[in-house]
Amino acid sequence: MGGEVGKRAAEEFKKAGWNPAETATVSAWKQDVTVCTDRVNASKKEFAANAGAAVKNIDVATDNSRPAPRTRSRPRSPPTPR
Repeated sequence: MGGEVGKRAAEEFKKAGWNPAETATVSAWKQDVTVCTDRVNASKKEFAANAGAAVKNIDVATDNSRPAPRTRSRPRSPPTPR
């Protein structure tokens, strides 16, 4: 699966015509889960092989938990009468 992600990302990168010096990829995964690490490594390898240019990669560790629901910072205003 990771390899297919890397290939597709490389296709999209080439199609977009982005400047490699101004482009980065982000790899976010739960780094203590080996299958996740394997997929990320395969993705990076396939992107590098198919993108036609080297771009910076940013690794981001995550625990893969769902974020807390958002709450409004201020109360809603009452509807305006018509």
